[in-house]
Amino acid sequence: MKRILLGLLALGLTIPVSAQIIKTEELSEVVVYATNYKYLHSLSPEEPVALPVKLLERKVAAYDVKSSEYYQDDYDLYHITFYIPEGKILAAYDKDGKILRTAEKFKDINLPLVSYKR
Repeated sequence: MKRILLGLLALGLTIPVSAQIIKTEELSEVVVYATNYKYLHSLSPEEPVALPVKLLERKVAAYDVKSSEYYQDDYDLYHITFYIPEGKILAAYDKDGKILRTAEKFKDINLPLVSYKR
């Protein structure tokens, strides 16, 4: 009885291993760049920031105005508001998608110890 159980166990463990076929593919090179990296670097890196604030600031920096449904070549300035339950950020983008200025308002979030200019 032990031999049958050990045989079935060994057979059960070895069959799935031979069923896996691994394909290797050559992928094309991808270049990733942040168009609004200056916005993220202008924020105070030495001060601890609440996680919701940090996540919303990253969304603002990663937002692409040109792929937005509101984008038109006629306008030079776009005001986009980002909301979360803890607050909001109003960001002004130019027609190239660069952040010109932001206004942030949060509630029940700890403020940084040192004020800094954005």
